[in-house]
Amino acid sequence: MKKYIKSLAILLTLSLGFAACSEDEVEQVTYAQSEEIASWASETDGNKDPLYDYNISLYINQTGDTLCTFTRIDKKTGNEKYLRRGVVSYDKLAGMTTVTFPKQSSYPDVMNMIGKLYLARHRDMSRMTVQLFKMDNDGNSKMVKNFTAVKTGGFCISEINWRINGEKTNSEFSFKLTSPYEKNGEVIKDEAIIMVDGTTYRGAKYKWNSASGTGEITYSDGDVNFHVILSVNARNQVVATLNGKTYTMLSV
Repeated sequence: MKKYIKSLAILLTLSLGFAACSEDEVEQVTYAQSEEIASWASETDGNKDPLYDYNISLYINQTGDTLCTFTRIDKKTGNEKYLRRGVVSYDKLAGMTTVTFPKQSSYPDVMNMIGKLYLARHRDMSRMTVQLFKMDNDGNSKMVKNFTAVKTGGFCISEINWRINGEKTNSEFSFKLTSPYEKNGEVIKDEAIIMVDGTTYRGAKYKWNSASGTGEITYSDGDVNFHVILSVNARNQVVATLNGKTYTMLSV
């Protein structure tokens, strides 16, 4: 029992940032019984990372599995890099989430390597310690990023294809968002490509608030006009409403 308590004290000290304490001073913390479906953003107080912001989204896919998207956002240009479709495992005793990402093709720190993301809840349940590791083919690991994240109401949805329930063959409605880019020191707003009933429309404009998880896509070209309202549902999925009809959108 003493060995168990001592190990628990060490875990709390490392993951929650507590000061070292004796076995008798260890405070019992009760964590959620199951994974919380929510989004998290890196703390910006004190400008801890001068180059990037980070965003974590835990969501439920069309088959009921809990997955994770990890996003790195360039503070200067707004360009984003993603780790996608991470498989989530939750330890309710430690309040610890482990995410295993398959080999990625474009995220620079873990390109073509397995990524491991560890999320350790703090005592207040509104903050957590985040550590990202890259794993090589021999099972060796190297930490490439660590920071503290706070709970937020939304997440990043740019630079990605979104289709109804993630079905690639469904042409009723879909959209693709592209990242902003910098030109002469000015950040140009994102553009979107939308498909409605099999017809593609380029040059649509969109707004998205990563903190609140709300936004819109608008397209206007003569007699053709579309206004799409975007939001996030209880499963942390993107929901789009077009012409009075609401769709659940998943990334592909």
